Amino acid sequence: MDVTQNYRAEELRPFQKLIAEGLADLIMTSHVWHREWDEEFPVTLSAKIIQGLLRGKLGYRGPLITDDLLMGGVSKQFPLEEAVVLAVRAGADILLASNNSPNGYEENLLARIYEALVKALEKRLLSPSMITSAYARIQELKNRV
Repeated sequence: MDVTQNYRAEELRPFQKLIAEGLADLIMTSHVWHREWDEEFPVTLSAKIIQGLLRGKLGYRGPLITDDLLMGGVSKQFPLEEAVVLAVRAGADILLASNNSPNGYEENLLARIYEALVKALEKRLLSPSMITSAYARIQELKNRV
């Protein structure tokens, strides 16, 4: 869904307030598009939005979880293997994949995701530090709860 024309600046205020007060323990990204912020990718896959706005301008340091990468907002535009790599490159720490498609349960879904990440590391599309940073943010949250 493209929210470019309907977005209002006050929609960020709850996030700004919770982040500033240290009350945003975990944030889930959305698959919406805001073409003025990133013409190429929806929020879940956008380094411009996740790194530039959320982690940069708003100062969020906690873990990010994607919404379901098998939902149409992502899966209609990007194959799963590409989406998981783009999400991690953008700054996502936890990848959500529901495995409840109309086509039925996919037994090797987790293996496909794992293999896509390993290949991306081998091709240097992802760096080991991206994975270790994500792990550290997740562990920090787990230690607090």
